[in-house]
Amino acid sequence: MHLLPNCTKFVLIFLGAMMQGAMVTTCNPFYTKGGIEKEVISSGAKLSVTQMICIEKPPSIVGNRSHLKVMVIERPPFVDTLSSGTTYVKREHVAYGDHVMHIKKLMEEDEGWGPQVEINPDDVMGVPYSSRTIGC
Repeated sequence: MHLLPNCTKFVLIFLGAMMQGAMVTTCNPFYTKGGIEKEVISSGAKLSVTQMICIEKPPSIVGNRSHLKVMVIERPPFVDTLSSGTTYVKREHVAYGDHVMHIKKLMEEDEGWGPQVEINPDDVMGVPYSSRTIGC
């Protein structure tokens, strides 16, 4: 599940996940925790990719949906001006472990570390939710 605003990493992660055979869904980072949880349940998401500014939303779901893992990326520079007054969670305050990892760890891996996948052209590659189509 992409829990990201429109940014370069959104596109790169979206395409990279699909190249690995993942089915990708999107979620508006401004949804409430309840709205995000509904989408996690509806989509069957196993991984949420989000920014530091939204780190508190997916972990609240992790307690209820123990299979959901969270990958955080650095927040884009424009967030400071768009969200003035927002308290950001600094990287050192994030509890990394089994359910939470930073994208940097993935990027440091050898290119051949992942599974070799055979993609069927008939497989679903993306399920974009938009405009709260699931009743969030």
